[in-house]
Amino acid sequence: MKKLLAATCIAALAHIGGVVAPASAADVTIRAAHVFNTSFSSHLGVVDFAERVADKTNGAVEVKIFPDGQLGNERELLEGATLGSHDISLTGAAGWAIINPKLGTFELPFLYRDMDHQQKVFNGDLRGAVDEMFDEKGLKFLAYFAYGLRSTLTADAPVDTLESFKGLKIRVPEVPIFVKTFEALGANPTPINFGEIYTALQSGVVQAVEGSPESMLAQKFTEVTKYFSLTQHQSPPILVAMNKAAFERLSPEHQAAVLEAAQEASDALFDKVVKANADAVEAMKAGGVEVVEVSDAEREKIKQAVQPVYDELGAQYESGELLGKIAAVE
Repeated sequence: MKKLLAATCIAALAHIGGVVAPASAADVTIRAAHVFNTSFSSHLGVVDFAERVADKTNGAVEVKIFPDGQLGNERELLEGATLGSHDISLTGAAGWAIINPKLGTFELPFLYRDMDHQQKVFNGDLRGAVDEMFDEKGLKFLAYFAYGLRSTLTADAPVDTLESFKGLKIRVPEVPIFVKTFEALGANPTPINFGEIYTALQSGVVQAVEGSPESMLAQKFTEVTKYFSLTQHQSPPILVAMNKAAFERLSPEHQAAVLEAAQEASDALFDKVVKANADAVEAMKAGGVEVVEVSDAEREKIKQAVQPVYDELGAQYESGELLGKIAAVE
């Protein structure tokens, strides 16, 4: 009883005197925000990351997640992480180009030989270059999350040749890389909000949409289309970065825990994304969608047709030396 009374008196005196005891480590909260819905693989990667951080810090650090654009649109979230209004943001490399144009290099079309090549780019020697690109903008790069290879879903006919892209009205994100890629192919790229794609396909406002198999199936776009052509034209690496000042406010032990948790979540998600995309292709077939292969010869024609995107945006992103290093990754 005496001990309890003493503790109560000390607490009261501290409050009266305006003295606040140091916050316990359990009060450290990291705010992570993104625009993806809660079924998307990148969100699940952040959930895994948060659980690993909590485990590695014995609950001392909490990662609080705000999905679905709860804190703003993509630009607002990326700028917000830079300014410190929240701590962590994640999106594709082309999105991060608004923060540092050099990062747009990592989302150019036909850049990666396959998903293994992409993973090696971000986990190998080039990791240091990515760190620097974020660091110079006041951010700490935490991890790469896999998304998958984007291919083309159409309503009327497959697009398995360069010629078949001519005049195709295709929904694309409102991002220069996507718009210019499909312009170079002779298509008619049409930026439409993500939430309006299903209706746009159903009503014929657009004839096609592109994305990973997993995302196309998850959004039920296969209900209003007939062909999935494996163009595999692009693969956006999802990059996770944290406000540098917020990262540096963490103790060295917590900094290490955050970086370890991010890498482990990245590794675990990679295998899940590869499997989910392979499973989605099979599910499409089972659901009556015709999955169409693209020959090596036609893929090479398509690849050559988008060279102007490298000439224009590659120059804007100062990609020259970096492109050589990416190609050299084995």
